Amino acid sequence: MMIPYFGNPVGFWALLGIPLIVAIYFLQQKSKEYESATLFLLNAIAPEDREGHVWERLRQSLAFWMQILAILLLTWVLVEPSYPRENASQTVVFVLDESADMEPFRADAQREIMKDIAHFSAKGIPTNWILLGSRPGGTPLYKGNDVSLLLSSLSNWKPCLSTHDVHSSLHLAQALTQGRGMTRLITCRPERIPSGQSGVSVGKHIRNLGFVGVSPLDASSPNSWRIAVKNNSTVPQSPEITIRLQGRDELLRQKLDILPQQVAEFRFVLPEGVDRADLSLPSDAFSADNRMILLRTSPTPFTLKLSVSDKLKQHIRKIVQGIPGYTANANETSLVLEVTEDVLCQKPAIIVAAKGDRRLDEVTAEEHPLVSRLNWSGLLVPTIGTIAPSPQASMLLWHGGAPLAWLNQNQLILNWVWDESNASQLAAPTLLIRRFIEQFQTENTPIKAGNLPSGARLEMKEARIFESTSVDGNVTEGVWTGILPASTCELKIYTRDKKSLLFHGAVWFSDARMGDFSACKPINKPYVYQQEQRELMQEVPGLVWCLLLAMLCLMLAWLPRNSSKSSL
Repeated sequence: MMIPYFGNPVGFWALLGIPLIVAIYFLQQKSKEYESATLFLLNAIAPEDREGHVWERLRQSLAFWMQILAILLLTWVLVEPSYPRENASQTVVFVLDESADMEPFRADAQREIMKDIAHFSAKGIPTNWILLGSRPGGTPLYKGNDVSLLLSSLSNWKPCLSTHDVHSSLHLAQALTQGRGMTRLITCRPERIPSGQSGVSVGKHIRNLGFVGVSPLDASSPNSWRIAVKNNSTVPQSPEITIRLQGRDELLRQKLDILPQQVAEFRFVLPEGVDRADLSLPSDAFSADNRMILLRTSPTPFTLKLSVSDKLKQHIRKIVQGIPGYTANANETSLVLEVTEDVLCQKPAIIVAAKGDRRLDEVTAEEHPLVSRLNWSGLLVPTIGTIAPSPQASMLLWHGGAPLAWLNQNQLILNWVWDESNASQLAAPTLLIRRFIEQFQTENTPIKAGNLPSGARLEMKEARIFESTSVDGNVTEGVWTGILPASTCELKIYTRDKKSLLFHGAVWFSDARMGDFSACKPINKPYVYQQEQRELMQEVPGLVWCLLLAMLCLMLAWLPRNSSKSSL
């Protein structure tokens, strides 16, 4: 026999009316006794036996049993009994928020899913369960009707993504239900649950300390950093940062005092002879931002071949003195950049015009990283060169309507006579040359390196395979997509079949929004049943008749009873 599903379990509270009615009958006032000297009249005026057993009185009371029956019938109507229709089935999709800030609440999320499974299973409808992560384009973690396998897949779920949009996963979940089921979003922040979407937030406010930034102190010291730590709590904290140097047994320690919701910085310089440092904050509930890896970066050596005037040679040498990797003596491992007046040069070069026409006009700049935020208003170039840009050139500067500077593949063209201008006395032309040299050095480095923020884009044309090593030593391999991992790790990027190493660096967890749990709180947005799902269940027949019968019982209980008593 199929046990019905009760759509309104609160209705069972109506059963409390039964002990209430019993209590009323138990407390009923007893009949009073009267003394009489006329013995022969005792049989006629003797009161009803009210002193017998209480249950005997209840057994003979029609009103009592009519009231009990009315309560039972009303309870049956109030609990809304129903049972599945023939061949009914449904799909329930749990969309798991895979953001890294869900890590402290994994156990809470699993409990909520188990509660929902029990809720849906109670109806008795055969259910197809689907576990879907919020990763865009991700495949389901589980799909089937075995609850034990679903829970096993759930235990392997590890949220680690940075901030992302969950709408695409919710749209996919809706498509998987085909209008005959439910979708349920499990997250830790209420604002991530869209309007009209069923979901539950299992988050709560927790104290958290985390690394929120790292930047080089200056370009001339690539292995010295300024590191920021944020206190995401309502009380001051004084963490002690542990620094482990590769190849050394001793540990370095850095003490910080951080006010609530404030950021503190400290400086760290990687010692000579050490290629890696591992930084650790004290353990807390959110571990993603507690670790940081810093790797030594060694700039690729480069040299210059100067074929220009002595005045420009002297100025160029001053520019490159502060660029890491510059060497005055060329060798086979160095990059060579030519500075020349030869317009026919086909190598990477900075080409300066040797002669030109006399004119004086205003200098204007294009929107380009090499010339942005530089002041060109003071540049005086009385002699404009006769070099013509190619159709593929990227313009940088204009002199009136004439092209003054542009990029032509791996060449920087300065179309004016340098010695006849005041370019050596201004910052803008100097920074333009420096930026181009640094760009040339970066683009021609055989193996790129760096300490980069998680989730950033790193385009590499020949990249095919990546290998990441977490702070715990776990190694992960996969196909390179151009996006840096979301968690702290050491990263290597290779060409196909690992024939050539293209990148070797470190990734640090950079999504500071994840580490602030002040907006996390528990909330439950209830299910919104669609018409298709309501049609999977049908009511137990006869509920209207049960209601009418309950009313009839109450009327019978209220009817007065006729008592035939003898009168004197």
